[in-house]
Amino acid sequence: MKKKFYFFWVCLFLAMASYAQGPVVYLPLDNDLNDASGNDFHATDGGTAPTVFVDDAERGRVAFFEEAAHAVLPKVDPLRFGTGDFAFSMW
Repeated sequence: MKKKFYFFWVCLFLAMASYAQGPVVYLPLDNDLNDASGNDFHATDGGTAPTVFVDDAERGRVAFFEEAAHAVLPKVDPLRFGTGDFAFSMW
């Protein structure tokens, strides 16, 4: 698998509001690019190659991003960086 990036993103978490309000976007990236926060800010494939979801022996179902693949979040006001507090977490 030449020049492929294998991202084991179990969780992509963006919270651009206070902790009490909960996450604005939560992308588990285990079966699809859908937002699990309840806000319906689903990501879409933005590259020339689609995101593929594979079974990994250690991590379970994970997103596989080839070099030409990436996910794009929608352009909505709650996801724009502003003057308020925000947090971004991924592992």
